[in-house]
Amino acid sequence: MTTYYTLDNTGSEINDALTKVVDGELASLDGDGQTLEDTTFQNYAETCVTPSSSSGALDLDLEEGNVFSVELTEDVTDLTFSNPPVSGLAGSCTLIATTGGYSITWPDSVLWADGTAPDQSTTVDIYTFITVDGGATWYGMSAGSAFA
Repeated sequence: MTTYYTLDNTGSEINDALTKVVDGELASLDGDGQTLEDTTFQNYAETCVTPSSSSGALDLDLEEGNVFSVELTEDVTDLTFSNPPVSGLAGSCTLIATTGGYSITWPDSVLWADGTAPDQSTTVDIYTFITVDGGATWYGMSAGSAFA
């Protein structure tokens, strides 16, 4: 039997939840800005969200998850990253794009190595993005292209 805990930042509950994690039970912590230090995560998972585009717009909402798997059905001309961490905290996300020949126009906030966005394939491309300034700038990297 798996026990799930959802906690707020009321102190002793967080300590109790960390004990439960060690005992093999799952705890969901809402630290409300508190810092979890000297912690090792093993065998963890991230939420994979499957947003879809509409009228050329695609929103990657980091409150929903940090991994996005998208099957394009149209060219994306308005890509947005919503709800990134505040400036001074690092945030990242991964986009797995099954392109089917459609393309993504990257927003000006995405910077690429040497100032050039990677070529997009007609199959599956994977991109990783990192921000440290509240989403004003996203550093984009190709994690792989033309997966088939």
